[in-house]
Amino acid sequence: MDRDPPAFGGHDAAEIAEETPSGASGGALLDWLIVGGGINGTHVDMRLLDAGRTDLPRLRIVDPAPALLARWRERTAVTGMAFLRSPSMHHLDTEPYALQRFARAGDGELSEVFTAPNDRPSLDLFNTHCAGVLAAY
Repeated sequence: MDRDPPAFGGHDAAEIAEETPSGASGGALLDWLIVGGGINGTHVDMRLLDAGRTDLPRLRIVDPAPALLARWRERTAVTGMAFLRSPSMHHLDTEPYALQRFARAGDGELSEVFTAPNDRPSLDLFNTHCAGVLAAY
């Protein structure tokens, strides 16, 4: 899909209202306003768009960061963790095994990008996959 990510980091309500269709009362009309462009907010966004529950002009994510997942990347980079705590089925894509398929399409060994228990993905693999999912939306 050739769409810009629906992020409006750092924008205030007046700026969002200017870019949003107005109703008869002159107020901004949105189907969904998601607070937070982290993992959960971004995943909800992907689910809503994928399910056809809304479209980009009627959806906004409000976050103080300049881009989706920016704070996630900043915070996880300083932890020193190599692998996530969550299993490989927990990721941004709407298909449960998308991260595993993404890893298989790469050049590395799966043992280098997943660890026990529950096939936990490496932080690098997870972030690379997230970037690809965001680019698709």
